[in-house]
Amino acid sequence: GARALAVVLSTKTLCSRHQLEIVAHALELNDKGQGPTTIPVNVFGFSFPDTHYYSQVLYQIWPDISDEQVRFIKALFRTISCPYSTHASDQVLQAQTEEILNRIPQGRFAGGSLGRTT
Repeated sequence: GARALAVVLSTKTLCSRHQLEIVAHALELNDKGQGPTTIPVNVFGFSFPDTHYYSQVLYQIWPDISDEQVRFIKALFRTISCPYSTHASDQVLQAQTEEILNRIPQGRFAGGSLGRTT
């Protein structure tokens, strides 16, 4: 199986129920010590969610979301996100790519962990 899942956070990520469902499922697996390590990666234009998002916007996008699924989505944002500057120089992109790759666990399978947490 996969050792890591890079979740690329872009402008519309938090408006996509499908993407939110994938994030919630991946973090649920991580919570159980299963699945690939989840690595958040943010590109230019991504805005991190605030209390308004969690109290109102999220429920408009995903009306039947459970409290547990909300908890898993919030868990993603307790992990330090790797920036990925798509318009940067090759040198910057190389350094940012290496930072992402360094979060992938070594070995056959190291399921359940998140990248670096705060």
